[in-house]
Amino acid sequence: MTDVAEHLALDLIKAEFANVAMSLVGIGVHIFMAFYGLYAFLETPKHERKGRTRYIVASFAITAVSALYAAVDATRMFRGLFEARSGIEYYVVVRQREAATREPLFLLSTSTLRVLLLIGDSLMVYRCLMIWREKMWIAIPPALTCLGSFATGITTVARKFTLSAIPINQKLEIAAIYLTVATNVMVTALIAFYILRERYAISKLQVEPLYSKLYTGAIALIIESALPLSVVGVVFASLLTSDSQ
Repeated sequence: MTDVAEHLALDLIKAEFANVAMSLVGIGVHIFMAFYGLYAFLETPKHERKGRTRYIVASFAITAVSALYAAVDATRMFRGLFEARSGIEYYVVVRQREAATREPLFLLSTSTLRVLLLIGDSLMVYRCLMIWREKMWIAIPPALTCLGSFATGITTVARKFTLSAIPINQKLEIAAIYLTVATNVMVTALIAFYILRERYAISKLQVEPLYSKLYTGAIALIIESALPLSVVGVVFASLLTSDSQ
């Protein structure tokens, strides 16, 4: 039984290591895209830069927070592997550090993740707000779930910092995940509905089919980008829910 548990622990470590490695590769892509976007922005004539500065700032903010989160996770894994002598002991060391009083790396990792989610969700809500600018009240529900997700996430970090009960933290984490998924789903649905409405209006004008296909492609792209996060979020929250019962 011990050998089976050890092999399972080693397989999980391999998967975790692959995740950290992919995160570092992703940071490289983030950095390239951020600086390429800055280069394209600086090459653009000044009169065409209006309204684009915020996106450059957001791009570098996401890159910086993502890099910090990946670096912290890599450091945590290195420390666990350095101190452990077996696969099972690795997870014992990691769990002990996470349960430790005000463990800096754990708190920093959790905090950066919450900030990263806030930036991403806020950009989605802002995009929805710009599309529905004639009826801005429509963006209120996803804005509330976005703020609720950040508030519950930060509360989780605060309770960990003040040594509050872990089960309460887990329930708050589950709520934060569901709120993030709700934000993602609502923003995607609202944007897709707006595009479908515009596509229907254009089709009544009897224009070329090419324009209708462009709208259909945009809807497919939006749904495909939102679907993985929504599905993974629901599955992860469901697993946490079953584990907390």
